[in-house]
Amino acid sequence: ELILGPVFSSSAKAIIANIKKAGLVMIPFTTDPTVAQPGVFILGFLVHEQVRRIINFGISQNILRYAVLAPGTPYGETIVDTMQQVVMQAGGELSKIAYYEPSGSNLNDVVKEFADYDRRHNLLVSQKELLLKKDDPVSLAALERLEQLDTIGDVKFDAILIPESGGRLAEVAALLPFYDVDPGRVQLMGTLLWHISGLGKEPSLVGGWYPAPSPQQNSDFYKRFKNIYGYKPPAISTHGYDSVALASILARNYKVDPYNINNFSLPNGFSGVDGVFRFTRIGLSERGFAVLEVTRESAV
Repeated sequence: ELILGPVFSSSAKAIIANIKKAGLVMIPFTTDPTVAQPGVFILGFLVHEQVRRIINFGISQNILRYAVLAPGTPYGETIVDTMQQVVMQAGGELSKIAYYEPSGSNLNDVVKEFADYDRRHNLLVSQKELLLKKDDPVSLAALERLEQLDTIGDVKFDAILIPESGGRLAEVAALLPFYDVDPGRVQLMGTLLWHISGLGKEPSLVGGWYPAPSPQQNSDFYKRFKNIYGYKPPAISTHGYDSVALASILARNYKVDPYNINNFSLPNGFSGVDGVFRFTRIGLSERGFAVLEVTRESAV
């Protein structure tokens, strides 16, 4: 009556026709929204939900002007498309979009242009040239201050979303202050790709925000699993656990026809080890992600 899985979108798409013909319901663990349809409910962490959560949090912190710096991949393009929708719906402004080669070959040039470095540097040079023609104390003091700077003038955004991970993320984050985008003044944001250990080793990422399941909610699951089996489970194991728990809850609450398609899209949703989630009638999932902040030791 109910199929839990598969993991990958290609596998799910391959069997949807058979699932429909047999009158079954399927809960695949993919993050591909194109798999979703009535009776095929996606449990994976959807990109749209990640972007929606982090942007809405930013708006709540009075951040209105956004930029996105993404790899030129299908994932990066999906992030940008989603940003364009979500930022507008939230009442913000998407001021800057830039793509770089997935290999990182043009990353330096892209970040330099993204930071509007040349214009801001030339503005500094012009200002210094004007002050050099004056010898009053105020002008001399201003000139002395400018000697400490590489650029003047602000960038046209207050937050940057960087949908990247690992070494490439650290490289992007390090280039931004190199081209005078101050992470102390411009909020760095990420997606679930940031949910890895050791992120705070790159100083520019400290203070960055990203959406993720609440650590407090799923820590008990990880502890229990490790106590029983002796190792930490992979992250996707929470989907397996939650899907089995959901099947059990529906079987208990609905003695007749528990896996009727209408029982999956209840407005109050379900409480899982990764937090609250609910399915829409068209098969997408909505989640109550937490927003974590990168620290030098971990994320809180």
